[in-house]
Amino acid sequence: MIRKIYGALLLMSSLLLMGCPSDSGGDGADDVTISSERIDLDPTSVEFLNTGGSQSVTIKANCRWTISNIPNWVVLNRKDGSGDAIITLSVEANTGAERSHMITVGSRERSVSLTVRQRGAESDTPQQPTTPTIADGTYDLNLGMFHVWNGCSATSTVLPDDAFGEIHLGEVIGGWSLIYGNVDVWYNRYADITGYDKLVINGTPGMTLRILINRMEIGNGESDEHGGSFTLLTPVIEENGTAVLDLTSYPYVHLNAIKTKEDSPQGRVKSLMLVKGAWNPVTLIADAKSMVEGGVVPTLTYQTTGGTINGIPIISTTVTPNSPAGTYPIIIERGSVITPQIVIIDGTMTVFERARTEMLTADFYHVWTGCSASSTIKEGEDAGCEIRIGENLSSGLTIYGNSSVYYYCYADLTGYKSMTLTGTPGLKLRILMNRLEVGNGGGDSNGGGWTELNPVIGTGGSVSVDLTPYDFVHLNAIKNDWESSSGVIEKIEITK
Repeated sequence: MIRKIYGALLLMSSLLLMGCPSDSGGDGADDVTISSERIDLDPTSVEFLNTGGSQSVTIKANCRWTISNIPNWVVLNRKDGSGDAIITLSVEANTGAERSHMITVGSRERSVSLTVRQRGAESDTPQQPTTPTIADGTYDLNLGMFHVWNGCSATSTVLPDDAFGEIHLGEVIGGWSLIYGNVDVWYNRYADITGYDKLVINGTPGMTLRILINRMEIGNGESDEHGGSFTLLTPVIEENGTAVLDLTSYPYVHLNAIKTKEDSPQGRVKSLMLVKGAWNPVTLIADAKSMVEGGVVPTLTYQTTGGTINGIPIISTTVTPNSPAGTYPIIIERGSVITPQIVIIDGTMTVFERARTEMLTADFYHVWTGCSASSTIKEGEDAGCEIRIGENLSSGLTIYGNSSVYYYCYADLTGYKSMTLTGTPGLKLRILMNRLEVGNGGGDSNGGGWTELNPVIGTGGSVSVDLTPYDFVHLNAIKNDWESSSGVIEKIEITK
């Protein structure tokens, strides 16, 4: 009995696995059961004028397929095949009413539908879009304007379906992010903003955008009889905090989505505004501020240009007295301001490092990927740092670093203002930094050069080396000069 059951299970498994080879390119979106077969159509629907004509559809498949459920008014150049193919559909003139049909393209395990429509005898007279009457003013573009429509023409009507729209204002977003609309950019999901003169996007200067309007179900971006087309606009938010798009050149405007381009820097979109009539905004600009680590956070202020505002904005920052050195945003929000035409530009708070002195130790010394300012540490590799503090040193001996002075072994002291060496008066030193792999000491593209400094410890028992003239400071080694007498280095300090 057990052997019979086992044999039956093996037979069922074999039957399930029979068919076409697996193709990892399919997304399985149409699968009802687990299947290795894949059939995709591009496009998934075609539409003909009443005068008739021919159109092509691409089939992408990894198995044999058959076309069925073909109406008598559609002629195909082929009805079956295997793998990828292009089929041609042809229809004669239609003297009757508009007609449509769903053709099936299927295999043993999969099937997809191809919708074919043909307009009727009286349906091809172009209908001019009607421009709604909109009073002059500025309006917020909101999700309530985003709908599912019954098409993509100027005469489309709203369907009682959820448009699945999203809006992301005030959030920090990077490249390839959705700001408004639907991430999949369906041709029949859009905000109908026909009749407005401008779309104004207020956000972080430098953000680059992708705005898709008038996406069509068919036509691959060609103009339709209403003057519309699938248009991609790629504005950049200017230094004044806005990207202003003129909408008056389009007979109708169906806004499918607003996104950032892939290479857009991070930023925030503050508002999306639709303007009818003149555009004369008041601009709020956060004043730049600065402080030192551990200091008092300065009072935040702003300036207005282009007029006055009615109300009080909200201005804030995440900086606290404990914030480390760096740059932080100063964020302005509309607050109680009711002035309709308003542009907001955030500011920057710079926190500077407070002055501090620390000992130069072997922990600063690493093996790096190169000698430029953009080099990174090679984790797990020992730089072989020699450090002789408190030892009696004869001429030529290494005090700090590697005696061979490799260009890629160094302590990165970029950002430190000075280095102080304390020891025997009269001790003459060799400080080797920014050593280059090539160039024999010439400057590199980052402003550095192979530099040797020769300070002498003064009668007071110390000498200070100024590091501020250098764009970056890679300390390769400190040695006792060949002509120097012997002596002792007691400590090496670095100061910010």
